[in-house]
Amino acid sequence: KNAIEPEFNSGSGDFHFSNGKLNLKAPGGFAAAVGGKMPDTCKIEVTAKFGKGTRECGIMLRCSEDLEKAYYLRLEPANHKFVFDMWPRDRSEVTRMVELDRDIALTAGEPVRFRIFIDGNKGVAYVNDRIAMNFRAYDLPEGDWGVFVSEGSADFDHLRVATL
Repeated sequence: KNAIEPEFNSGSGDFHFSNGKLNLKAPGGFAAAVGGKMPDTCKIEVTAKFGKGTRECGIMLRCSEDLEKAYYLRLEPANHKFVFDMWPRDRSEVTRMVELDRDIALTAGEPVRFRIFIDGNKGVAYVNDRIAMNFRAYDLPEGDWGVFVSEGSADFDHLRVATL
């Protein structure tokens, strides 16, 4: 395994990266930080803690430079859901990709551990070593990876990427 040091020197909105910890704040909007180029075959590990009232937060996969396109592994605290989604979607009337969500107990301030394994267009994500979800990512063959928050705040640490 070859570790790749995340950069987090670009993004959108209010983000701060220091001493291996990343803080995102977006009380009324969206904030994201880009960790760097996403290898075709890799493992991504992140621990997230979201603030009270946060609408969404999580990990972006294969995001475009302008952050207009990406796959999202998203926590939705109010709905107690873990979701795989992409933006833009083919159909705007749906709120997420069909059948790609899992129920999860989520509490503000409690750490949520992600482990994601990517092999080309195939992926599997584990949350807190209790929930697993496999997914396919055909539409965006390459891009960056990063983290995001929507309408709230989140802290991310244990940010690791390794080629496999």
